[in-house]
Amino acid sequence: MWRTNNNNETNKLLNSVVHSSINTNNINDLIINLDIIEFEPLFKLYKSSLFNTELLANITVRRQKANILLSREKTRLYNETKQKFYI
Repeated sequence: MWRTNNNNETNKLLNSVVHSSINTNNINDLIINLDIIEFEPLFKLYKSSLFNTELLANITVRRQKANILLSREKTRLYNETKQKFYI
C-alpha cells in the first residue's frame, strides 16, 4: 500500500481501510474498495508530479536511455537473424 508523509492523510487512509474491511463481507468487494481508497493519494502524487520539472526530466532521460537500449537490441537481433539467413 502507498505511504504518505502526512500523518493526517495516513490516519484517514488507515481509518478508511479499517472501515471498509469491517463493513465488507465479500473478499472481492474488499479488494475493490481497497483499490479505490488507494487511488486518491496516488492521484494526488501524480498531479503534483506534473509540475515537478526535476522528476519530469528524470523520466525523459530514462525513457531516452530505454529507447537507445531497445534500438541497440533491435539492431543486434536484426544482424543475428541476417547472419543465420546467409549461413
